[in-house]
Amino acid sequence: LAADKSSEALIKEFIFNSDSISDVIIADKTIEFYALENTVNYKFKPTITISEGATITPAADVEQDFSSPVIYTVTSEDGIVVNKYTVSEAGKVKYMDFEVWKKDNTYGFEKPEGSFASTNEGSGIVYSILEGLKSVDGFQDIVIPSWCVRSSEEGKTGKAAVLETIDLTPSKADLLRYKETLSSSDAVFIDYVLGMCPNITAGSLFLGSFDLGSAMGNPLKGTQFGIPYVGEPVKFSGWYKYTPGAEFYDKDGNVVEGQTDEFAIYALLYEAKGKDGKEVTLTGIDINTSEYIVLKAEVTDKTAKEDWTYFEIPFEKMNDKEYDAANQYKLALICTSSKEGDQYRGAPGSILMIDDLKITR
Repeated sequence: LAADKSSEALIKEFIFNSDSISDVIIADKTIEFYALENTVNYKFKPTITISEGATITPAADVEQDFSSPVIYTVTSEDGIVVNKYTVSEAGKVKYMDFEVWKKDNTYGFEKPEGSFASTNEGSGIVYSILEGLKSVDGFQDIVIPSWCVRSSEEGKTGKAAVLETIDLTPSKADLLRYKETLSSSDAVFIDYVLGMCPNITAGSLFLGSFDLGSAMGNPLKGTQFGIPYVGEPVKFSGWYKYTPGAEFYDKDGNVVEGQTDEFAIYALLYEAKGKDGKEVTLTGIDINTSEYIVLKAEVTDKTAKEDWTYFEIPFEKMNDKEYDAANQYKLALICTSSKEGDQYRGAPGSILMIDDLKITR
């Protein structure tokens, strides 16, 4: 053996060259990777960096099927050291990059691709009436506020979601002014809309749906949080930046001196069936208090962030519960520009931007 040959036999870097793979972790002699939730094809030709002069079997430029563990053998340049690396899937990632948006068929607001709903759906009736009023004599000067949730081209990578807290008091004043021009029978509908319309509306985006029928009695019941989810989530990560609005208001439109608005970004795993065997869907009423919540991951630093800020948070146990693979679960993801928005409190102009969110299991 030549004395100047290396005895190092390491895999230093392992790259899948695929957007389907999120993270790759090399630890000791194991390599674990996280695949996106909708990954079907596990055949990849990875790029592998090994110790100088060493050899690897199977060859690095040969496609492998990683749906089951693959073992790579690295032999040092001098032939003395032989290391075996096992490459296997650690879990799956639900990835939300907000690159694709579509128009709502009824009201025309933007909606990110995926199982998302937002406060836009609750505000849609108000905005559509305001749009119609612009063609009525004496109302052409009304100002229609921005949608609470919309896309931005200035994301961390590509597009991002923008969540903004909106002051609807000028819009409510325009509706009251319009009501005065109507007969008493026609004015009933405007009264109904005004009853649903808070002074402050936080920009909120969540996994789930919005049920207008349920919202008629109580708007918070309209937010139906959660989608069916298989597996135990272990971490929640992504990017955000936040600017709070100038003045904080209570639900009656009064300024609350000394209070600064704060955002909320969190994810929950909760039991999808109750003790009676019926389906469970958490709403704006019980999303933070329900006994069915099993795991939670939340961004706790809620201070203003002018630049894109990364977070990575482990899921923590709630209600002294343990994850059980035999049970059925739902995953809820909630992001809002005003964390007290469910109480109709917040600062108009508060803006939360989010991008590249990941749930890893």
